[in-house]
Amino acid sequence: MSKNLSALPSIKSKVAEMVTPTAEERAAVDRIAREVCTRAEAAAERHGIRVRAEIEGSVAKDTWIASDRDLDVFIIFPEGTPIQMVKGKGLEIAKEAAGKGWKLGYAEHPYVEGNIKGFRVDIVPSIEMRKGDRPTTSVDRTPLHTDFVKSKADSTLRSEIRILKQFMKGIGVYGAELRVGGFSGYLCELLVLGYGSFEGVLKAVSRWKEGEVVEVAGGAAQKSNMKGTLLYVPDPVDLRRNAAAAVTANAYASFIAASRAFLGSPDEKFFFPPRPKISSADLVKMLNEKESLIMGISFKCPAVPSDILWGELNKSLSRMAKAIEGEGFQVLDSAAWSDEAEIAYFLFELDRATLPNWRSHTGPMVYLAAESDNFLSKYLKNEDVVSGPYIRGSRWCVDLRRRFTSIEEIIRKDLPRMGISKHVADSLSRGFDLILGESLGTAASSNKELLAYLYDFVRKKPAWLQ
Repeated sequence: MSKNLSALPSIKSKVAEMVTPTAEERAAVDRIAREVCTRAEAAAERHGIRVRAEIEGSVAKDTWIASDRDLDVFIIFPEGTPIQMVKGKGLEIAKEAAGKGWKLGYAEHPYVEGNIKGFRVDIVPSIEMRKGDRPTTSVDRTPLHTDFVKSKADSTLRSEIRILKQFMKGIGVYGAELRVGGFSGYLCELLVLGYGSFEGVLKAVSRWKEGEVVEVAGGAAQKSNMKGTLLYVPDPVDLRRNAAAAVTANAYASFIAASRAFLGSPDEKFFFPPRPKISSADLVKMLNEKESLIMGISFKCPAVPSDILWGELNKSLSRMAKAIEGEGFQVLDSAAWSDEAEIAYFLFELDRATLPNWRSHTGPMVYLAAESDNFLSKYLKNEDVVSGPYIRGSRWCVDLRRRFTSIEEIIRKDLPRMGISKHVADSLSRGFDLILGESLGTAASSNKELLAYLYDFVRKKPAWLQ
């Protein structure tokens, strides 16, 4: 072992101890799991439907982390069940199993989310699937994933999987949901099964390039499916599927960079990064020190399932950034944040707050007679012309009056025309707050999660980068 990695065994041992569930935690999860499965099967019987309720995911595979409070219960309908019944009766059964306070979730396929004795329980209707078959719904493979990992992972590998998951949590790339765009728990499991250990994964990842194909754990890639992918990891239970399809460019690059940094200097901070105590005054000071403009748009969070919310937030953010740049501002950075219940934010870092009242527009080359005539006829008597037409080099140019000169004016007057997604647009139409510069620090003073997120947005440097 190299000098840099000499501390690795003790770090792994300490992390493993912290993330491995205790006997008491296992017993608590087992009680809740049995209770929900019993409720689901009883509800199905009342509806005259034959189903099988099973625990799936990391709890079933014994790869869950002690701090996690998530549980996946699948209501499995017999093979050949019509999809309409699964989405109809299946959701009714799931709601009865969840009890009071359930809410509907949606991640390609509808499910019910309940809060039972401090655990978030996702109750998912699905259809029985055999290996090699095409799934009827996007979740039908999950029981096969559970069986596959259980058949391959012994106690040592399960510990390595937990360590890798905590590493990914620490660097902010764990989770395939749209809010994160990172590595699913199943993908973590496949990587450890393929590379044999936590450090085996990191050593391989540190050499990854764009368009990496990783054939691990019995999966052979089908070349027709690999074109244009950032990372391709064939799913061993369905080789047509890329288990890494949800990984974004940012999460992929962050995992590579953090893996290299950790191998160069192993530290427990990668797993449990310390969070500095940030006050509103600290954030105001940071915002004042930036010569760019940090802008926030605050509005009521739409009452939609998490994946729909983040899909709309991300799409709207991209369209807003494009529209703002189209008016002449440079968008240096952008992000969306939400507590998924009460409030949502769009955040932008811009090069400036205002622009000159004109913009230069370049026309055709003088040598092109017809195009030049069209250009001159359009702009010679145009009321929006500030200067010109004139020749610069070999092209006609004209300086045109801008529609807007301040970012505040653009947002307040043009926001409805930026292509905002439906539920977000509905919420914005009922009102929003535009918050500029240091005022963001004051606005976030009563919300610790928002304050921490704004700190990271302004600071940008990852916590693991020493």
